[in-house]
Amino acid sequence: MKPSVCEQIVVELFVLGQSAQSRDALEVVRRVCAARLGSAWRLEVIDIQQQPERMRAAGIVATPTLVRRQPEPVLRTIGRLTEERVAAGLGLD
Repeated sequence: MKPSVCEQIVVELFVLGQSAQSRDALEVVRRVCAARLGSAWRLEVIDIQQQPERMRAAGIVATPTLVRRQPEPVLRTIGRLTEERVAAGLGLD
């Protein structure tokens, strides 16, 4: 399921620094979004070491955490991000 032309999926990825786990999570999210959404997505990567206030404001308790902000409802996927978990977390399954 791809979003309509006017609809864009807005995604936030909360990570902890430049760890291997953070890099892997970012790669998987980018790969799934590019393959399944074309250009209809926007990703913001939030390093909780650099922006701890964003983590607290969003209620993030673990990393990596993938948050689909738009379209509503907001969806969260916490922990190891596989292609299947990212697709489900984006509402694409």
